[in-house]
Amino acid sequence: MKNYWDLIMNDRINALSHLPFQVKFMSMQILAWLWSAVFGIYIVESVYAFGISAFAHALFITMTVLTALYFRQVRNERLSTSLRGKGGEHE
Repeated sequence: MKNYWDLIMNDRINALSHLPFQVKFMSMQILAWLWSAVFGIYIVESVYAFGISAFAHALFITMTVLTALYFRQVRNERLSTSLRGKGGEHE
């Protein structure tokens, strides 16, 4: 099951893997909106369901990406808790 998930959702493995990050992010947003439309209009037969679903998908994807970027930045910077700069002075 994880392999199927990775083939679709993992940007390092799926068909979007060769694209720049910004293009991958926008492509996934567009796909989320399209799938929201399919589920909202076809299954629930309501345009309002599409709006709610589209907003939820966009928010979920955006917050997932922002969280991953923040974690990557924290891992790379090794933040100090002493509030002192690299030279020993307060910043």
